[in-house]
Amino acid sequence: MYPNRESGATIANQTDSDSVTRINIESLLVVIFLLILSLFSIAAGKPLFQSLVRMRLTFGTLFILPFFVVIVVVLRKWRRLRKMAVEWWVIIGVLAVYESLKHLHANWITTLLGIAPKDGVMIAIDSFLFTRPLPLLMQNWTDKLFIHTMWVFYVWVYYLFPVCLMGYLYFVVGDESEFRRLRRGLVVVLLGGYIGYILVPVAGPLFTIGAQFTQPILTQPVLKKLFFDTLRYNWDCFPSLHTAVPWLFTFLLWRRGRWWLRSLCVVAAAGVTLSTVVLRFHYGIDLIAGLVWAASVAFLIGKTERYSWQVRVPKLFEKRINGG
Repeated sequence: MYPNRESGATIANQTDSDSVTRINIESLLVVIFLLILSLFSIAAGKPLFQSLVRMRLTFGTLFILPFFVVIVVVLRKWRRLRKMAVEWWVIIGVLAVYESLKHLHANWITTLLGIAPKDGVMIAIDSFLFTRPLPLLMQNWTDKLFIHTMWVFYVWVYYLFPVCLMGYLYFVVGDESEFRRLRRGLVVVLLGGYIGYILVPVAGPLFTIGAQFTQPILTQPVLKKLFFDTLRYNWDCFPSLHTAVPWLFTFLLWRRGRWWLRSLCVVAAAGVTLSTVVLRFHYGIDLIAGLVWAASVAFLIGKTERYSWQVRVPKLFEKRINGG
């Protein structure tokens, strides 16, 4: 890898041969994990990607992007439209790879590694920090409107917030530098979080201590069937990426975004984080781990933002795998 000063687009060293170029690290990570996904799919005899309707992050992103395209056409920002495929494929790619790895392969990988679920450890840590698992302390927060609001944050805000924020920066504001910082952070936080799921499998309070909740919530039966039986990897709680992703964006934009944008990020991040415990999906320690992971990735991005960490690849692949 070679640290090169960032100049907006990917830099090709003038002294290099015409036969090679360099791609950014997030593009390389997506390609590597795509190859891993391909090998897993062949070995397990499963499709390469999960069906689109069950990849909620990917589906939500593809659903929102056309609205930004319309905005670009209205504003006549043709350059952004021409570069859209090159700049955005990394985001679509990491979301599809992450969700496919999680839904199709994470269970058997964890089982193959022989790693036992760590819910007992999480319950013990929560009890030490909060006297009881945090969701049990909040089980009386059952107002119907409040629960529905939490549902909106957990599903809609989490799934659509990243694409809306990055779409605003790229298409409306035209801040490609900030867009790329968020893109790089998203790739690292998702793929690193996936590894955390594999190595520290945690099912969550709804599925391990559900009988201890004396106050039912309106959506609990629906949520249990939807997320545990159909959509989710069985042990995807540590760290909480519902916490990590919105807080990562908040940290990255804190010193650069306008006040209303920072405020919006805080509301989104706080609402999504709160929803994870109110809806009984996460222990308190999952949220702490998510915050620590988000802060760590933001620190890494901040320390390396003056550089474009790149690797050499045949120039034939430049336009295919280079996201800017």
